[in-house]
Amino acid sequence: MPNPPPPRGNPFLRVGLRANPFRVLDPDDVPAVLLDPALPHRMREWLGTGTPVIEFVGERGWGKSTHLHVLRQVAQEFGSSWRYSYVPPGKARVARPAQLAGGWCIDEAQRVNRRRLAGIICDAGAGQFRLALGTHVSLARLCATSGVECLSVMLRPADEPTIESFARHRIDAVALALPFEFAIEPAALAALAERSAGNLRMAEALLYEIFQSAAHARQTPHCITRGDVLGARDTYI
Repeated sequence: MPNPPPPRGNPFLRVGLRANPFRVLDPDDVPAVLLDPALPHRMREWLGTGTPVIEFVGERGWGKSTHLHVLRQVAQEFGSSWRYSYVPPGKARVARPAQLAGGWCIDEAQRVNRRRLAGIICDAGAGQFRLALGTHVSLARLCATSGVECLSVMLRPADEPTIESFARHRIDAVALALPFEFAIEPAALAALAERSAGNLRMAEALLYEIFQSAAHARQTPHCITRGDVLGARDTYI
């Protein structure tokens, strides 16, 4: 079944796409292009238990934010409203959202002062709310010393098959008609993996630049080459 028609004035119309497949997604769009279709099921399993805290541990671009956003959407099926907080660099505290009755997702939780974070964890353990943490370092020991049960999910860097699958998912989500002819040469895939160093968001940014350049040049990016990857601007922040 074809995707909805694209807005007018879109250069990607010429190449059979609604938009650049690798644009930054709104949080609500994330579940539609998941690499792992079992992820929502695993979130439902956790929400169905009494475990007060879950942590998603990994480096930048390994999927921590994706897990948190999927968790929030799945929680709605349970009639539970979850709030999301991002802790920016240089900050050591996070403001508690008002009306925090369901759950709370804290992204970049490792930046929060440990004493403050321990207090938040204790409140979760007391049943005030459920807590999900996106963190670069495991906070399971802090949970343990606070006497609060924690489920740890250790994430992994993106390898070549993951990057290829990611690209295919994102393209299919915006193709005007399926199947959309597309391939990444093995040498290009190796170059993507090398330039991104396992960071899927960096690979996303490189692919965005490749597709953006192709669309404006009125070319159809059916096959990405190593030269395309090496010539792409690095705009990842």
